[in-house]
Amino acid sequence: MKKFLAKDKTKNYSLSELNEVIKYSIEYCKGFLGINNRHKTDITYAIYNGDLTQNCYGFYCPHENEIIIMLQECKTIKDIVTLICHEYTHSLQPIKTKYTKLAKTYGYKNHPHEIEAESNEYLFKEILREYRKKLI
Repeated sequence: MKKFLAKDKTKNYSLSELNEVIKYSIEYCKGFLGINNRHKTDITYAIYNGDLTQNCYGFYCPHENEIIIMLQECKTIKDIVTLICHEYTHSLQPIKTKYTKLAKTYGYKNHPHEIEAESNEYLFKEILREYRKKLI
């Protein structure tokens, strides 16, 4: 049985196994961070395995309420779960109305939405620990 350790390479897992850890991560974030009731649909995700963009683990699309995962950039399980934590945080923020305005003022590195999203990335440890318990 695979252990789903943070350092594990994603290439060593099937797409089905990766989908399971992604779904679990999203559900964990819902329970821990809450749900954005402004969205009319539940948050979804899509995995891209091609070269859609460069040097990007993924992103949140507020129009579709969807997390996009760039599998070719997410080399480890930690990369994927951290990405989910980060982008899920964006799903809770007023991205459509405030992100661009704040980006003009603060830039990317000091952007309040990015700072908050980065601060929630630590959840990956707890998510993986709980996911491994579920597999036993």
